[in-house]
Amino acid sequence: MAKSETFGEGSRAVAALTLVWKEIRRRHPDIPDVVIIASPGSTGTASLRLGRFSARRWQSGEREFDELFIATEGFSAGPRYVLATMLHEAAHALAYTRGVQDTSRAGAYHNSRFKELAEELGLTAQRDHGSGWATTHLPEPTATAYASQLAMLAASISGHRRILCGYCQQPFTNRETTS
Repeated sequence: MAKSETFGEGSRAVAALTLVWKEIRRRHPDIPDVVIIASPGSTGTASLRLGRFSARRWQSGEREFDELFIATEGFSAGPRYVLATMLHEAAHALAYTRGVQDTSRAGAYHNSRFKELAEELGLTAQRDHGSGWATTHLPEPTATAYASQLAMLAASISGHRRILCGYCQQPFTNRETTS
């Protein structure tokens, strides 16, 4: 692939993520605008962070901006998975905007307030003993409501970053992730 084609892949993906976030914000005006970063989420170990909302991470002059990180490894699971990750992080953004404490243990445990916000955005949340309500899924009605955004993501994300073991450099087969 030529360099210009590679650059175009990333540009299209970030443009699509930006338009999807804009639509999420249109439907939920309390969600803040963000700077979107799409980059690797693997740490060289078995852990993988697929997304993260971070408040006030960017500055331009006197203005501060929030950040939405989306891991490029998550692209391999398809547009529904990417949208689910974005809505999961939008729930954290909504919690920040509303002053709601939605996690504890440095963001590892997602409490019942997170669950309520995730459901408000159209996700379902599953309880896990160690991480609370962190496991979220995109149900069919929400996928249908975001059909045009899912189509745009499908057309824009044609590649993904491979997930390799930090020790042996072989592809992971274990799909366990954290967000």
